[in-house]
Amino acid sequence: MQERNESGDSVLHLMSQFGYDELVKATLTQAKQLAYTSNNLSHFPIHSAILSGQQECVKLLLAVEGVDELTDDEGRHALHYAAQYGDKDMVKRCLNSKTLDSADRQGQTPLILATIAHNLDAINELLAFGAQINLTDNESRSALHYAVESNDVDGVKRLLTASNIDVNLSDYDSHTPLDLIQEHTPDGESIKNLLTAHGASKTASKNGKP
Repeated sequence: MQERNESGDSVLHLMSQFGYDELVKATLTQAKQLAYTSNNLSHFPIHSAILSGQQECVKLLLAVEGVDELTDDEGRHALHYAAQYGDKDMVKRCLNSKTLDSADRQGQTPLILATIAHNLDAINELLAFGAQINLTDNESRSALHYAVESNDVDGVKRLLTASNIDVNLSDYDSHTPLDLIQEHTPDGESIKNLLTAHGASKTASKNGKP
């Protein structure tokens, strides 16, 4: 049970990756400690299961106390992974209030990662669950900054439906989302119109504070 392959994967990593849910269930009964063991990439079995889209294995692993809060070397836990790489059902399965707004080592929350990944389903689920929309990362950038910069019209539209969104937060370079528009592109013009309709400005104070 304790053996590893050259990648540092335990049998539970491999079972989780390939969707052997019955074996995962049996292993968790006999050697639950393997759920808390990471491989050479600092991935725990829960991360491997999410990356492979193994819904049932994720369900079984999340039932083990503390697994939802296990982080890799980047400080990313199950919900970070689901937000960035998972589909709607995976995000729903990983949602919980403890990790909803927690930040990784870059200061990025699951919502910010979902936005960077253009994962609209994840954005929808996170906001519906109550994710805080105005949190910023280590660069003082919010989810809206990233959606605008990447020309993601659908992402911008969804974020702007949040009644409490601050469209004038400025990052460490004093850029508001409006400053990051990809001008001279059709999507850029659409985003510009969306932002200005919501009161966006290029002259906001840092982090929206006076």
